[in-house]
Amino acid sequence: MRDTITRQLISLRGLVQIYFQATMWSLPVSLGIGLVFLSGRIIQKLDSQKMWVGLGILLAVYSLVGLLTFLFTRTFTRWYLQRLYGQHLDRLEASLRELEETE
Repeated sequence: MRDTITRQLISLRGLVQIYFQATMWSLPVSLGIGLVFLSGRIIQKLDSQKMWVGLGILLAVYSLVGLLTFLFTRTFTRWYLQRLYGQHLDRLEASLRELEETE
């Protein structure tokens, strides 16, 4: 029984890690789609010199917003996953260690 619970814990921790990674990878994908859309609109509306300035400003702003969004999302997602799943998995691991100590 102990081995089964250990395997389940490892599997569940892996699933939580996949959830975290999927959330973090969705950020650059969605920001990239928005960047392509906005840069396309800039290219259509401005002439060559203004276009490069506009693209540079857009890239700088997007980079800053992307970095801040990444940091906030990483912190929030870790907290949320710990609250949602982590504390239960921690308790289960503690019970498993206690079970091993009694044997």
